[in-house]
Amino acid sequence: LVVEALSPTTRRRDLVNKREYYLDAGAGEYWVIDGEQREVRVIRRGEQDVIVRESLVWRAVPAEPLVLDLGALFD
Repeated sequence: LVVEALSPTTRRRDLVNKREYYLDAGAGEYWVIDGEQREVRVIRRGEQDVIVRESLVWRAVPAEPLVLDLGALFD
């Protein structure tokens, strides 16, 4: 799992260049946090991006899932 926070100066690099770099390096998921839009873009190789605004879950077997309440996080 790779998590990146967007900023106006790195937006293109985070969503294009780093995306390919992390996925090519073997990251299972790449989360891009957009604090201005209060959302997280979940990126996985070979799948459509998913925009999440409420609750985000990440599972690393065999550990318990990590559940994030995005409303509370952005507040």
